[in-house]
Amino acid sequence: MILLDSSVLIDFLVKPSAALLKQFQVRKPAICGICIAEVLHGAEDLRHVKKLRKILLQFPQIEIPENLWPEVGKLLFRLRQQGVTVPFPDAVLAALALRRNIPLWSRDLHFDLVKKHWPRLKLFQETT
Repeated sequence: MILLDSSVLIDFLVKPSAALLKQFQVRKPAICGICIAEVLHGAEDLRHVKKLRKILLQFPQIEIPENLWPEVGKLLFRLRQQGVTVPFPDAVLAALALRRNIPLWSRDLHFDLVKKHWPRLKLFQETT
């Protein structure tokens, strides 16, 4: 299992590719509430929201446990101490991937910054 960031899913929704679809079929990525919220945030109208929700239901969902929030805060604190700022949703995804010990699949460079300070974070490398 790998945790999917919205950057990969949005790219696929905007410009579907056979290569990415194959990766989805092989890797079987899961999403979490952060990804769902970010994808739905970009909807054009209520009909598009409904269509996106149907697509999102095709992915297994990893719940964000209540006791993850202190880890998110610690991650953000330690990054800030090193002069690194990442978006809050990305910190949640990184903390969740670290907690579950699963790779995170993203196209955002923020996660490379997190990995420099948390080498244990596994980032999925796409193959074409």
